[in-house]
Amino acid sequence: MTPAEFLCAREFLGLSTNWIAVKLKVTVPTVHTWQSTKVPPYAADFMAEMLAAAQQAVGRLTLEWPQRGEKLPVPPGSNGDDTFPPRYYRAIAARVQERTSIGLTYKAQT
Repeated sequence: MTPAEFLCAREFLGLSTNWIAVKLKVTVPTVHTWQSTKVPPYAADFMAEMLAAAQQAVGRLTLEWPQRGEKLPVPPGSNGDDTFPPRYYRAIAARVQERTSIGLTYKAQT
């Protein structure tokens, strides 16, 4: 994976450099370095896994959600889920909407 591919994938998925740094236990400047010079294999593998998981989620939601006849809920901000940032979920929802034209709505805050 080239630095440009890493950066594009990170932005495509709505992931911040800080989130990547925390998940991979590196510093934010390290992530910035990967985006401009060389991506180590473990970071490339991580990003490839993230892209594959997102593609799988988009595929599943594209098939399942329109049948519900409801708008797809997305988090407006922090949703208490530290697995992925809200921007990640919104990026997935945008891709589902692009494929299906279903509506989006904000998920109720808990």
